[in-house]
Amino acid sequence: MLTIALFYWSISHFESLYSWAGKSKVFPDDYRYGDLYRLSFLPNFKGKEEVCKDKFPKNSIKNNVHLYLLGDSFADESNLNANNFEVEKYKYIHWDKPETLVDFDTSAKNILIMESVERSAKMHFVKKSNEIQILDNQGDSLHKSEISIVKKLENWVEVFSHNTKKTEERLWHTLLNYDFVLFFRELKADFDLKFFDRKSTNYNLSADKNEIFYFEEADVNCPNSAFYKVSDKEIDGFVKVINSNYHHYKSMGFDEVYLSIIPNKVSILAPNLGDYNYVLERIQNHPNLKIKFIDTYSIFKKQPQNIYSKSDTHWNCNGSSIWQSIVNEVFVNSSRVLNP
Repeated sequence: MLTIALFYWSISHFESLYSWAGKSKVFPDDYRYGDLYRLSFLPNFKGKEEVCKDKFPKNSIKNNVHLYLLGDSFADESNLNANNFEVEKYKYIHWDKPETLVDFDTSAKNILIMESVERSAKMHFVKKSNEIQILDNQGDSLHKSEISIVKKLENWVEVFSHNTKKTEERLWHTLLNYDFVLFFRELKADFDLKFFDRKSTNYNLSADKNEIFYFEEADVNCPNSAFYKVSDKEIDGFVKVINSNYHHYKSMGFDEVYLSIIPNKVSILAPNLGDYNYVLERIQNHPNLKIKFIDTYSIFKKQPQNIYSKSDTHWNCNGSSIWQSIVNEVFVNSSRVLNP
């Protein structure tokens, strides 16, 4: 019994072990039916994970472009890979995990895309970006070895760092995420909503209760919400930081730097749920914006019902494919890229 308890505690405590166990099917993946289902357990929003097709075969001829994507969960490895882009080389870097590039090739055309979902834009663009550092090819092997050692140390620190709240959450999902348990959790969640209009504060529903949204983007009291008031002065500040990041990365050697802000699910499907703040459009159309902007907002608005997953905060395969197509056009023409 002690061995079983220790096993479950270890999986829940160590994030890397938890991730490995989920991928290895040691226990069911708690995101398998969608991250919003995971928060609500409402059967109407229980979906199956889509497997999206790559846009380009592995051996296809691609442009002499090295694409670096500084992004969030919309662009992480589970959603996008090198075969989604018509480029010779692709590198993904998460906002929360800075990297030093030791193989930056100046003989290729190096393009950086800064991607952020709308609800996180205010967080990403309030300060200068230092998520990417470049060590030129002349950097000695000792320096590169030091970087490797630092990364290993950072990984060990991450392994042994303790976050009680996250450990408890992972333990909860590890123990109570089996289908036979979910059946009872669904009954309770559905009963509470229908008969008592009672729900978790982690999500919001549309007026007709046909759509579900993450509370951070839909709750008017949340600073990252699409309905939280944002002044013109704040927008000016975001644009100033974005321009600074643009010049910073251009000076580091990137040939082109683009900005892509992915609309919140609620901004497309239920902008009338509150007093929409139009943060995305106000940044995108700001007269002082210097960076080239990859526009998806105007396109998503034209076909709102076929962009986002029913059970998840993220886009579905169609929405992702539309974004990829626009990005890939950057490498052949700029007809759908907004130039400042």
